[in-house]
Formats: sequence, structure tokens, C-alpha cells
Amino acid sequence: MAEECAYYYYESGYCCALKREKEGNSSIDSAIVHKYCWGYHYNDCPRYKAKHSGGPGCFLTSACVEAKGLADDCKELTVLRGFRDHYLSNIPNGDNEICEYYHTAPSIVTNIKALPNSNEIFERIYNELVLPCVKLIECGKQEEAHEKYRAYVLELQEQYLHSREEK
Repeated sequence: MAEECAYYYYESGYCCALKREKEGNSSIDSAIVHKYCWGYHYNDCPRYKAKHSGGPGCFLTSACVEAKGLADDCKELTVLRGFRDHYLSNIPNGDNEICEYYHTAPSIVTNIKALPNSNEIFERIYNELVLPCVKLIECGKQEEAHEKYRAYVLELQEQYLHSREEK
């Protein structure tokens, strides 16, 4: 039997000690519990990664800025991490989206890095996704940035995950 996450507990509902520590609210929904807390993908849990790796990265953005030679604390990563932590994590279903992103994005990045033209692809993602989303966030258009990022990631999943699975 899979082990439970050491931070998971039940107290009149599903709870996470890491979420309580980070956000002051420990409540988590059953989808998160089943996906991460009860042994399945436990090490992929974004809260666990944040606790044990200095903070989860924005995988696609990190790969793009890495390809461009930018630092881990560059403006783009800082803005998008703030967007994740202060906007996305506070909207309905935002935590689920964050968890799903941290589950799929590393595979997208790995599949892109395996291609001979990976730097070109990351440059395109940087110009078509990262920069526009940063600009939208800076203009206070968080919902529009969220919709753009989400739609683009779904396209990347289709192109770099689903199409590879079919081969």
C-alpha cells in the first residue's frame, strides 16, 4: 500500500500542513488528496517541491529563460511566479490547475529538449507566451493572462505529449 504524505491530515475535511504553512489555510480538495497525498505522484506535489527544493519553478518559462541565458530571478520568472502565488492560487480551481501544470509541464519540457531545434522552440514559446503574459499581468489583466497561458499549455500538451504518445 502506498504511504500517505507526511503533511496530509484529516480534520473535519482534507488538510495539508504545507498549505497551512504557506497560505494560512490547510483545506485541500479530494482531487488533490487522491492525486498527491495518498501516495500517487506524491513527489510531484507542488507544495512538497516548494518545501524541499527552494520553490517550484515555472517549467516552461524556466526552460525558455534558460535557453535565452537569463537568471532564475529574472523579471519574467519573478512576475509569473507572483502571478501563480497571488492570483492563480486564489481563484476557484486554481490549485488544481497549478498541480496539473506541475504534473505535465516537466514532460513537455523534456520532450522539447529532446528535439534538435529545442532552442528555436523555447524562443518561440518565450515570444508567444512568456512575454505576452508578463505584459498582460503588468497591465492588470490577470484573467486574460491566465486564459492565454492555459490555452497555450494545452496546445503544447497536444503537440509534445499527446502526439508523441500516439507514435
